[in-house]
Parts: sequence; structure tokens; C-alpha cells
Amino acid sequence: MEEYEALVKRVLARLERHDLTVFLNQTVFDVDTVEFLRYIVGNSGVTMRQKKVESVRHRAPRRIRGSSYPTFTHEPLKKS
Repeated sequence: MEEYEALVKRVLARLERHDLTVFLNQTVFDVDTVEFLRYIVGNSGVTMRQKKVESVRHRAPRRIRGSSYPTFTHEPLKKS
């Protein structure tokens, strides 16, 4: 743990030397995973939030104006 704390202090000092700011109220230390841009980033990789996965899994497909499949509204190009 002392090695980890020394490393964090070195990183913070380097950031300060380059006039970069760390907002400690938005910072977490000594955790295995963090949420970033609606994803979970951890030692094992990047995954989606479980809440997002469940919302997509239980969403029923929509029908487009009575059609049983999506249709395109583009007309074919006319030959001149």
C-alpha cells in the first residue's frame, strides 16, 4: 500500500508541474473498476453497465407504420 501511495503522489506532483488540475472530489483511488462514458473500465477490460444491457435486452422491436419490416423511402435514380 505504501508503494501505491508513493506512486499516486509522484503522478499528482508531475501533473502539478505541468499545470494540470486534478479535481479530488471527482477522483477515486484504489478501486478495481471505474465508470467512464457509460462503460465500466477495469483490470479485465471494458464492459457495458448492467443497467444498459438490461434495458436493451427487454426492449421490444418497433414496427414502422404498420410494416412488418423496415422500408426505405428513397426513390431510385432516374436515368436521363
